[in-house]
Amino acid sequence: MDFTIENLTHFLDCKYPNEKPFLGETELRAKNIDGDTAIDLLWSLERNFEVSFKNFDFHRFFHEEIGIMRYLSWFRNKKNTEQYESLTVNRLYWYMKQLQN
Repeated sequence: MDFTIENLTHFLDCKYPNEKPFLGETELRAKNIDGDTAIDLLWSLERNFEVSFKNFDFHRFFHEEIGIMRYLSWFRNKKNTEQYESLTVNRLYWYMKQLQN
């Protein structure tokens, strides 16, 4: 599959069908892509677009499964100690685009 932003959003729409399509500014965690789901996504992207996420800073953008439980616990207590950067479809695309050059 050729690597374009359109193919990436189409891939995401097929993998995670939802009432709203993925757009460039869609934040992945807002679509419940986090923890094991995020790991599965990166693995699928590697296979389908022939890129490697070997050096991708997963913890910068996503919780681990245990981190999700901590986050939910924080939500109840309102004590957030971890900050995660937003990973949008556009940002993911540009990261992957750099890997192909």
